[in-house]
Amino acid sequence: MAVFTGGLSQFMAGMWEYPRGNVFNATLFSLYGSFWMSYATIFIPASGIIAAYDDPVELNRALGLYLITWTIVTAFFLFVVIRRNHALTIMLSTIFITLVILSISKYSLAGMPILSSRVQKAGGVFGIIGALLCFYIGVSELLAVELRPIVRLPLGRH
Repeated sequence: MAVFTGGLSQFMAGMWEYPRGNVFNATLFSLYGSFWMSYATIFIPASGIIAAYDDPVELNRALGLYLITWTIVTAFFLFVVIRRNHALTIMLSTIFITLVILSISKYSLAGMPILSSRVQKAGGVFGIIGALLCFYIGVSELLAVELRPIVRLPLGRH
């Protein structure tokens, strides 16, 4: 799922946005597609990435650093959309919070595994909310180009 649905399909959607002149969506989809493909690759045994770490604490800190990098990328996207519409702003804020929480969970694995598990679950909850917001925005944009849509889903444009 992460490689193909989260990764490849998002990356391809980004490539399709370029000819439409939608540079923001092209960049957003392409980068997050790349995120999912690269993140999934870490956990594919044949990649050898996880096997390269003898110390689980070191692996979790590396994963935490990886997630922090994507937290920063998400913050940049958030600055761009803050005046575009409310739905994108809320969605990217939720994704930002998700990545912050998941980064914290990776770093807290070193000393407090019980806390880390709870923090990771909280990150998962925010991630699911973010995904639902992504689907809402996607359906809203699909309906917006229909000549006679069943319903219009508002994005809260500024």
